[in-house]
Amino acid sequence: YGFGALYHLGGDKTHAHRAAVLLKRIAELMPNWPIWSPHYPVQDQKPKPRTWPGYVNTDRVNGLWGSWIYSALNSTRSLAYGYDLIYDSGELQRMGALEAVERELDWAVQFQLNYGREMGNMDGSTMRGLIEFGEILGRPELVHHCVKWIRDMYNTMYFADGWWHEGTPAYHQQISGNIKIVIDKRLQGYSDPPGYKSEDGARYDNLDMYALLKRPIERAINALNNSHHPDGNYFCIHDTSFPQVRWELRYPKEAKSILFGCMGHAVLGTGKGDNMVQASLHYSGGHGHQHWDTLNLNLFAKGKELISETRYRPMEGSKSTRQWHTMTAGHITVVIDEKNQQRTTTRKKQPSDAIPGIHDGKYRWSSHGNNMDEGHLRLHDTTFADVQVVEVDGNRAYPQTIKGIYRRLIALVKISETDTYVVDIFRVKGGKTHDYMLHGSLADPHTVELSVPVDQSMPGTLHKYIGNLRTGKTDKQWTATYALEGTEAMLRTWMLPQRGTTIIRGDAPAMRRIGSAPFIAVRQTDGESVYVAVHHPFGPRGPVVQDVELLGATLGRVRLRVKLPGHTDTITSTVRGFTHERSDKWRYELGGQHTLKGTITRTHRIEAGDDFDAYVTNAPLPTDGSLSGATIMLDLGVKQIVQGFTIDRVERQGDQTIIHTPDEPGITIEPGVVRQTYFPCFGIKGKARFRITAGRQTTP
Repeated sequence: YGFGALYHLGGDKTHAHRAAVLLKRIAELMPNWPIWSPHYPVQDQKPKPRTWPGYVNTDRVNGLWGSWIYSALNSTRSLAYGYDLIYDSGELQRMGALEAVERELDWAVQFQLNYGREMGNMDGSTMRGLIEFGEILGRPELVHHCVKWIRDMYNTMYFADGWWHEGTPAYHQQISGNIKIVIDKRLQGYSDPPGYKSEDGARYDNLDMYALLKRPIERAINALNNSHHPDGNYFCIHDTSFPQVRWELRYPKEAKSILFGCMGHAVLGTGKGDNMVQASLHYSGGHGHQHWDTLNLNLFAKGKELISETRYRPMEGSKSTRQWHTMTAGHITVVIDEKNQQRTTTRKKQPSDAIPGIHDGKYRWSSHGNNMDEGHLRLHDTTFADVQVVEVDGNRAYPQTIKGIYRRLIALVKISETDTYVVDIFRVKGGKTHDYMLHGSLADPHTVELSVPVDQSMPGTLHKYIGNLRTGKTDKQWTATYALEGTEAMLRTWMLPQRGTTIIRGDAPAMRRIGSAPFIAVRQTDGESVYVAVHHPFGPRGPVVQDVELLGATLGRVRLRVKLPGHTDTITSTVRGFTHERSDKWRYELGGQHTLKGTITRTHRIEAGDDFDAYVTNAPLPTDGSLSGATIMLDLGVKQIVQGFTIDRVERQGDQTIIHTPDEPGITIEPGVVRQTYFPCFGIKGKARFRITAGRQTTP
């Protein structure tokens, strides 16, 4: 490449000759070079002949130049550049080497094409190489190949809410950012050579990819832009780095409530400036780079992640491990029988799952698409400024709970412009031993004080990584109070009474910093648990919540009181709904008798050429604006998949109700089949039923 550049700039054929000699010799040697498998770890690599067909079945293989398969073509680019720069010198032709060099460049392209379209997070790198080689070798079909590839990626590997299917901001940013680079630098404004048409008759003149994919690209951008904590960092969902110093820090000025109702993440938000609060409930499935964290809770308040997420890889010098970072016990959820959550439900490929005009990605039916272990939304409402609620069924997270219960409700309650508390109700039935896990900020050194003694030593480790164990037993209410060093932010968690509770306190790698952090397991051993907690962030003036009282707790009904200065809040959670009453102020009801149900008979989609996005049903619904901002939960094929979307407004046309949405509707209705328009693109036999659990506020 260097000699080719010198020739191109100065016209001295001596440099072109030198480049040609090198290219000729490399072309003679390349057929005998090996490829290496696996890609990682290096000490396990073994050479394979480049004709080895097995490389197309694994992503753990290198190309001839020693780089990962996705970059195999990019690693050959300097040869292609050198070839291109000296082509008009005639040196390769004079030496009789042109055919051999072009054969090896074409082989490099075919090697990459044979690997196939993985439809994965590294594909942007592969596309760049193919497009460059297409331009250099005069093969516009490679450009067309990548244009279709990108369109297919957005159509099949992103959820309807805009999220990359793996549900991690890190890999969402990686693939979306790389595709943007491909579009900006190689495709936007591209024109085919004169007279060229592809096999399907397509021709590009001044190609506008952003016009072709306007809405999917906008959704992908919005998904990432709406995934920031007030401190600028992205949510650390699944495999996501922390701290994110090389990412785009974005500082929201107001905490907003966000539902990613297809990927599976709900954020309840309130407050402005220094008083921003976010309480998040995560319930996505596992489609690559996932953590075992269904029904994981995260809380940001008082300027800190007071109940924090983990991170991707351990810090250099840390004694932590990636295994610990992904484990269920490292997250704020419930561990059953001291085991990680696991894949319990997968879909078998059916003819109705075929995507017209698009081949399956390499891993669609082997974990990146066919897992169905995500949670199912039960309640969701953020239309009432003072109380916001989300409840999710996560019973597919464990085989022990598939026919049992694994369900969590969180409610963010506003006390004032500066203070809040979170109601947290976790119901579990299945297995024997239940550990409700609790930890504070993993990024900041902190202390935790328990209101009950844990003075009995416990040998060994808990969940492999938690050591220095101390235990205590109680049937009564108790508290854990977290104080962060170097800050005034504090958190108090009230754990309401549950008979036969064992509290296990220990230390484990802090994950987000060097050293350890305290971890707590609240253990029940009779196979049926109702954990009721209230999490209250507070500052130097002390907690505003004065006391919490449990009035009753069963799997079917939980009732508690929260005492505040001048007010008492009464909270009731049942199988059917949720109620929050503030003395002399309001009664807020969600679900229950106010639940609306029906069946979707068709959809309108702007992306299909319609004038608006909407669901159509025969069920009569109120058109008075009371459903604006509420959530419609689509149950596809009887709880095979449940996804949530926002209602904009409702209108009645004849005997039909039109439910307008600002979102992509995500489905189309065909005879006997509900077809998903975006990931996972299943054609689900049955109907699309819906539930709307709109909140209702009344004044005593």
